[in-house]
Amino acid sequence: MSAKITVEVSSFLGYLTPPDRVVAMEAATPDEAMVRLAERFPQLREVLLNEAGRVRGGGVVVFVNSRQIDMVQGGMHAKLCDGDELAVVTPISGG
Repeated sequence: MSAKITVEVSSFLGYLTPPDRVVAMEAATPDEAMVRLAERFPQLREVLLNEAGRVRGGGVVVFVNSRQIDMVQGGMHAKLCDGDELAVVTPISGG
């Protein structure tokens, strides 16, 4: 069963989304939310998903209610609840 959630996209990717970078949607899991985000904004597909249509590892970091996805029980397959907030952040590195 899908939950009503919001997804905020980092400012680095904000040029590919609405001006406020916040997208309301329904999704059952973070994985499904990323797929739906890529469907709504095809220009994000290359950043979010690999060739098989699965969430790309290392390209973005996903947070659920301010907790990094690695710390959420179930990870990308965790059950989402109404009102959950996801954030999609691009890692930045350099020297």
